[in-house]
Amino acid sequence: MVSLGGTAGLRYWQKGNPTPTWRGTFRGQAAYLVGAGSGMEVRVGNFIGPWWKMIGVSVGPDLFWNQYTWGSVTLEPTTGVGLPVMTTVGVKQFSVFGGVEPAWYISSERDPVDWSETDAFGFGHEFSKTAGVSLNLPLFRVGVYVTERTTSLGKQVGYGLSLKL
Repeated sequence: MVSLGGTAGLRYWQKGNPTPTWRGTFRGQAAYLVGAGSGMEVRVGNFIGPWWKMIGVSVGPDLFWNQYTWGSVTLEPTTGVGLPVMTTVGVKQFSVFGGVEPAWYISSERDPVDWSETDAFGFGHEFSKTAGVSLNLPLFRVGVYVTERTTSLGKQVGYGLSLKL
């Protein structure tokens, strides 16, 4: 399956040279899935956190709506809120990032994960883990990442490529 979409956002940061410097990102994102299944996801979030010389942490609410179909399995339309916690370590043009995101459904017919019946680590109605690397080039940034998402249907693993202009 392939996800095609886009992200638009606004970055903001604390002026001056305090340590740490607080940085934030407000962003909207939409993606459409095609291939073995289909679906759509829309997200709006605001993330903020401290940044030291080479390491930063961000956290914030991520509101989402999604709906997916794989063969005869349909995940009903769901509205929810995630709370991603991401850490980035960067030196010059190279950075490594990773984090976790528990999520809770606000309105849904979808069953939450029953954590007592799975060997996966997590909490909330679903739980995601992400890790990746990115390279800052003169005109753009390219990154690769992997995400493991645990829902009531089990684990889904996705691999991604991102380009930022």
